[in-house]
Amino acid sequence: MKTELILIRHGESLGNSLHIFCGRTDIALTPLGLQQAEATGEYLKHEHFDAIYASPLQRAVDTAKAVNRHHNLPLKTDDGLLEIWGGAWENKTFQEIMELYPADRSMWNENIGRCRCTGGESVLDVQARAYDCLTRLAEENKGKRICIVAHAMLFRSFVSKVLGLSPDEIKDQPWPTNASVTYVDYENGTFTLQEFSHDAHLKDMVTALPTKM
Repeated sequence: MKTELILIRHGESLGNSLHIFCGRTDIALTPLGLQQAEATGEYLKHEHFDAIYASPLQRAVDTAKAVNRHHNLPLKTDDGLLEIWGGAWENKTFQEIMELYPADRSMWNENIGRCRCTGGESVLDVQARAYDCLTRLAEENKGKRICIVAHAMLFRSFVSKVLGLSPDEIKDQPWPTNASVTYVDYENGTFTLQEFSHDAHLKDMVTALPTKM
């Protein structure tokens, strides 16, 4: 029995626009991020969802609310969908992180799949958590269509595992753009990627994390 997962990255946050590593720092969407969330909600308004889930962080919840405005489902939050825990990097600029923790930050830029935020989670930690969480939600909603709003690293690492990429190949998987939509199916214990980071509906509002940070 196939379960369909619609994965939405939150709209642009203040952290994105100011080049701050937010991780689990709870930070709001920018005005552009709110517009992106509304545009994604409009794009998906005729889609059928049986349930909607979000990371408990404000930027994900506010994006989910914009999408859910057209569906009026109970909005459920799940800690398994939280962004990477940045440890000592939390709420610091990319430049500050490079100056204070150059070895760890260089690994993020050069081979992100082998990186651990200083004092925080590794990318592989996030990947395992994301895969476990999305498997659980898929199993709880067998045969249904669910919408899940969360974060860039969570979805990037998850999709890398779905595609069978090794830790050293995660660097080759792009970031999903803000408020983009990724389609994944789940059946017989296996995930299949249908489309990654669809953002044509955003037109001139597309924003993405830089390749190097």
